[in-house]
Amino acid sequence: TYSLKIDREVPRCSLKVESGTLGNNNWYISDVGIGFESIEEEVSSIVSQIISKKTITEETAGTTVTGMVTDEAGNIGSCSISVKIDKTVPVINANVGSGGYKDKQNITYTASDSYSGIEAIQYEVYLNGGLYSSNYLQSTSVTFDLNSAGTWDIYVKALDKAGHWSNGGNWNHYSYDINLCSYTPGQTWEFNYTGGVQSFTIPCSGTYKLEVYGAQGGTSNGGLGGYSYGNIISTRDAVLYIAVGNQPTVGTGSGGFNGGGSGTSDASDARGAGGGATHISKTNTLLSFTALSDLYIVAGGGGGGTVNAGTNPTSSLGGAGGGEVGSSGGNSGNCINANPGCFERLATGGGQSSGGLGGIGRDYIVNVYNSENGSYGQGGNGDNWRAGGGGGFYGGGASAVAAYYTSGGGGGSGYIGGVSNGAMQSGVRSGNGFARITLISVN
Repeated sequence: TYSLKIDREVPRCSLKVESGTLGNNNWYISDVGIGFESIEEEVSSIVSQIISKKTITEETAGTTVTGMVTDEAGNIGSCSISVKIDKTVPVINANVGSGGYKDKQNITYTASDSYSGIEAIQYEVYLNGGLYSSNYLQSTSVTFDLNSAGTWDIYVKALDKAGHWSNGGNWNHYSYDINLCSYTPGQTWEFNYTGGVQSFTIPCSGTYKLEVYGAQGGTSNGGLGGYSYGNIISTRDAVLYIAVGNQPTVGTGSGGFNGGGSGTSDASDARGAGGGATHISKTNTLLSFTALSDLYIVAGGGGGGTVNAGTNPTSSLGGAGGGEVGSSGGNSGNCINANPGCFERLATGGGQSSGGLGGIGRDYIVNVYNSENGSYGQGGNGDNWRAGGGGGFYGGGASAVAAYYTSGGGGGSGYIGGVSNGAMQSGVRSGNGFARITLISVN
């Protein structure tokens, strides 16, 4: 006789988590141990049972563990289980740290978690000790606009999908002292001539109107200074530098502060020096030493005038300062071009790319007298019986001198290339220069 055993039935199994702490959303928050939950074999007996990984210690967004069972007939059955482990608490980051600030702050808190992800953010906001707002959001970030002055205390914590709270469930605390602008639009600051470069620290981030007036040229016939204005947008604590020109004193020969060309130091035969320019820039420098990239605005000074000057005493007006091009010096002696002893060219005003030309005069013999041209930030110097050119973006030329006459110096030009909504006028300011800064709006 023969005894036959036939087993064609594949064994069945299932796996389970035998040890570990289950958090939220089927995430485990500790090491996990895996074992067989059940093994079924209907014909023969199980001779082997193997689990691919009985203990999982690493964090994972999903690890599959496989179980294999073999019966006496060699039939192999398998089963599996997927496990997710997140043992790390979420982290909160702020784009602006605690501290004191002089402007409004827009602050975002972002929660992150490497495995299970963020379930929610909870916060409480206090302004000057009183509850301002609170909420529980299903989001990964939250943003606050701190637009009022005072002390802001913000408490934030985050929950991940596995059930971990950030910081062990304690609040992350951030504190901000917001000190906003104490000035209202329309506030002005004024600057007169001092003989040096003055500074102004921007008190509030916003838009400011800059106004500058150049100085009049020397003598009562000196050309009037120009006027320029325009707006800038600046941030709090930025520093502006202001150089205000002056009208030169008759008889000293010294040019006006900030680029006025020198005149003749003879009070009884007055040929005035050029008036100084007024400018505002980013650097503590006179105009002629200021890089164009640092320059906001300029008003040109007037050219030096003459009073009872020359062998046949006559008076000539200095050219007006300011505008795109300064005015040419005057010729009240009516000395016609090319006549012996007269002028071939009057002093011209400075422009936007070059200084004004110095005047040219003749005597009654054959001699020709050339006067100094203006240059960037500097009027032409008018020594040796000449009147000086006005300071400006580009200075005016020094006056012409002839056998019996002296013309007026050319006016310096203005500049508005560093401002918006700007404009210039020529010949509007008598005496010393002046500057004004006005707060237009606060950002």
